[in-house]
Amino acid sequence: MFWEKCQKLCEYNNQKMRDVAKNLNISSATITKWKNGTTPNPKYVNEIANYFGVSVDYLLNEDEISITPKTKRSFFSTLIALPQRWASLAKGDTVSDNEIFDIKNYVNCSMQFLFNEDIKYKPFHEQVDINCPKDLHTLFLILRILDKCADNETYRIIQVQLSRIVLFHLEQINITQKDLVDSQRFQSQKLDYLYTGQKNKDKTCNYGLNFSDISAVVEYFDISGDFQFLFTGLDYR
Repeated sequence: MFWEKCQKLCEYNNQKMRDVAKNLNISSATITKWKNGTTPNPKYVNEIANYFGVSVDYLLNEDEISITPKTKRSFFSTLIALPQRWASLAKGDTVSDNEIFDIKNYVNCSMQFLFNEDIKYKPFHEQVDINCPKDLHTLFLILRILDKCADNETYRIIQVQLSRIVLFHLEQINITQKDLVDSQRFQSQKLDYLYTGQKNKDKTCNYGLNFSDISAVVEYFDISGDFQFLFTGLDYR
């Protein structure tokens, strides 16, 4: 199943699997094992999924692959754009005390919640400040935090907890984990971690939603109130 899907992806992208393997530093012996039906290492599955711009679930489940010529062109455009996207990413290492104070007020959480991934989100104040979504400065601060590469554990946890606030508000409008997985816009392992708190063996899946994920939520589910709603539960529009 995995091998057949790799072959079809190569076909639509006018590539050979041996060339893909060379680009990803995967040995020919490993490729032969996959061809003979060996279950691939999760690390390689993630790398190939990212290379072709598909989800891990898409590579491993039994559904048939359907790739249109338009999608094929999209793959090439994405691969060309990726180096520029990586180059533009900045590392995130510190959030000031004042910024934390603004964030906790904006998303209506406790200070402890932002620094402890074992704490589940619940609104800190029952009465929500209806003027909160007007604070675009803090909203943009949150989006910048999610768009950076976490350079330490504290920063990673802040990203994770902010992501869980998004998931909390999505559930308030009946958008569930299954809905997010079914949209095929999100990595299922990362969603499992965010919903359950159970860390994956693949540490790259133990992170929060990034800015692209948040944008995909708004676009795919046509969220009224956009980013403001996702972090406050309020629609200011």
